Parts: sequence; C-alpha cells; structure tokens
Amino acid sequence: STGKFSFALDQDASAVKALNAGDLKNLANIELAAWDTRQGTTSGNTFTPADGLPPATQKLELYIKGTNDKPDFTFNTENSASRTITLKSAESGLTEDNSKFSTSTGQLSGTDVDAADTPATLRYSLVYGSGTTQVLEGKYGVLELKPDGSYTYTLTRPDLLQHLDDNTHLTDEVFTVRIQDQRGAYSNATLQIDIAGKKDAPIVNITGNSIREDAGHTM
Repeated sequence: STGKFSFALDQDASAVKALNAGDLKNLANIELAAWDTRQGTTSGNTFTPADGLPPATQKLELYIKGTNDKPDFTFNTENSASRTITLKSAESGLTEDNSKFSTSTGQLSGTDVDAADTPATLRYSLVYGSGTTQVLEGKYGVLELKPDGSYTYTLTRPDLLQHLDDNTHLTDEVFTVRIQDQRGAYSNATLQIDIAGKKDAPIVNITGNSIREDAGHTM
C-alpha cells in the first residue's frame, strides 16, 4: 500500500451545517497504523501482520472549517416550491370592500443552520432595485416591513379593486422580501397580498329625465 487515504465529508450532517464561518472542528479519534509488509503475509489488498507485531501509529489531525450559510424563510408546505409567502384574505380580512387606509398585519420568519445566527439575529427587508428598503408602494397599497419581520399592509387604492367577482382573489399584489444574517448572507422570496372579491349590488343607470303629461309616468 502507498499509505494514501481519502475522507468524505457528510455536508448534510447537522454538526457540519451548524459550524459558523471560520469555526474549526477537530475530528478526534482518527489514528493511522502502518506495518512492515515484510513481517507478515499479503493477500490481494489485505495484509496480515505476524503474531504480536505491533504497528507504527500516528494520530491524524483533521479539521473542518465552517463557512457562512444562507438563512432562509419559513414556508408553508404548499408554497415551498414557488418560494411564495401569502397573506391570505381569510386571515387578514382584506377584501375589495375595505375602506381606504385599512390595514392588515403579518409576520415573516426564518432560520439559519449556523449556530450563531439565531432567529433573533436575522433581519428582514424589501428588495427595491439593486438595494433594499423597509417601506414600498405596491399596486393597491403600501407595505411596511420592519427588520424583525413584522409587516403592515395599508390599502390605498380600493377603487381599483371593484372589478373583482365574488369569491375571486387578487394575485398581482406582490413584493420581493429578503432575509439576511449578521455576515450579509441572504435569501429572497415573494410576499403575496391576497385580496378577495365581494359581490357588488347592481347599479341602475337613468338615461332620461322628462315626464310628459299625456304619456304616463316615464323616465
């Protein structure tokens, strides 16, 4: 044997993922052993030392260096593939009949596998152009997202929602949100504001305004 060896690291192991950027983890209890092949028998790739012949040993110092992992949002199972978080109208009460400046609130959450990046250290923002902001105007309202992940949506254009049919849902009020750790690693997702349509009463349009004495009462 040439003495060469290989080591395969399990990247998905929880202890490996939990390493912070720059952390060094020593893999203990690794010891190499070598025998003089002249003092034993060899069969294929197997060496059998002579009885009582001790090997020469050497402890192997092997370290794993941690890197910074990206945090990510907590998604519902139904939306994990599309990376979309939805503020549902059934929970928020947002409908086309809401008055101007009515508000609804929600809370974003996420995790980071790095041990030092606890949920309390993660920060949230709205993506705007090449940067981020905490307040952004959408098509029908304004979204304010605080660094702790809590947000408030304020409806400012209910007049643009009157076309919605009963039990239909608006899908185009969307914002790109970002979760970021202490070292700048981040992930983006989509926050969708769900607004439900309501049945509107019909409106009678009167096109005439004259009454003739001899023709009855018509308008």
